[in-house]
Amino acid sequence: MLAVHPEKIRSTAPLPEATTGPQVDFSKRYLVEEIKDGLYWVTDGTYQAMFLTTGEGVIAVDAPHQLVKTISKQLQKLQTSQ
Repeated sequence: MLAVHPEKIRSTAPLPEATTGPQVDFSKRYLVEEIKDGLYWVTDGTYQAMFLTTGEGVIAVDAPHQLVKTISKQLQKLQTSQ
């Protein structure tokens, strides 16, 4: 029979901080960060997209349908704050 010796089991190294991902406020259910000059990144912790606001409209890049409502809400907030 195989003997188990828990005292000989090594624990794994902790994950580097960069691998843990963004800290999404789950009361809001998303995180939006401005990357630079009207270029934004939005994530819900699983899906992510990017959008660029211009003087003529918005360009959404790789926006999955799961984030459409979130992006729309954020754009409305940006329009009222400008």
